[in-house]
Amino acid sequence: MLITLVIIGVIAALTIPNLMQKYRKHEVETKLLKFYSTMNNALALSERDNGRIEDWPLGGIYNYDENQVFVDTYIKNYIKYTKMERENSHLPTLGIKITFDDGSAMNIANSLVVFYPNAKKTQINGKDAFVFRINKAMQYKRKEKLVPHCVYDVSTPQAIENALKNSPYGCVKGANMWHCALLIQRNGWKIPDDYPVRF
Repeated sequence: MLITLVIIGVIAALTIPNLMQKYRKHEVETKLLKFYSTMNNALALSERDNGRIEDWPLGGIYNYDENQVFVDTYIKNYIKYTKMERENSHLPTLGIKITFDDGSAMNIANSLVVFYPNAKKTQINGKDAFVFRINKAMQYKRKEKLVPHCVYDVSTPQAIENALKNSPYGCVKGANMWHCALLIQRNGWKIPDDYPVRF
């Protein structure tokens, strides 16, 4: 009996962390895709009422008041949220943090939009925080209103590979990992097996 319990304990110790890792990855994948879809729909609705997104005046990276005006005018009436507050806990920006009813949140500062799958965890890029951009002026040559952050022209496969692997913002160990949402999007909104961060 004791040997059986020990065997069960060993098996549980080996499998439970794996199951938890898979569950956390799936939760992040689900929330990322939901956020991406919800925000693109919201921005399209806002564009219908407020004119082309290319013509919207964005807030300032370091200006709460400007970002609040932007959110009040173009965002808040097109999404469902539970809380809105000023925040700068993740990026060196003065953004507006909006918390959703599923416990996720986003921080908007100028065209930068940082998504947090868990509003209480905001520190680690590529794990707790995923960086997007409002696609003002369609600078990425893509039709989406909200796109995963990329500092390069992401219209060519080579540019995407360079951004993901060779940029200081790439989604690899040692980089700032701002491009991880792009990597996950390219993988069908699934976190790859060789992803650089454990969940």
